[in-house]
Amino acid sequence: MSDPHRIVAEVSKTWPGGKSDSAILLSHKFEQVIERNRQRGFHLESWKFSQIFIPDAKQVVETIIAVFVRTL
Repeated sequence: MSDPHRIVAEVSKTWPGGKSDSAILLSHKFEQVIERNRQRGFHLESWKFSQIFIPDAKQVVETIIAVFVRTL
């Protein structure tokens, strides 16, 4: 059963060859998600960071999963 007062966001970034493919870092994307949800009436409750190295593709994939709670 879902909780209408909570939402989940996922923010990911792929680093081909271990280097950035753009000037926007994962942290900047995450800050944008936090701000957008704040404007919608949600605050950050918790978050988790993961990083996976894919040797064959020579890529690093970083992901943040975050839970937001509606401010009542």
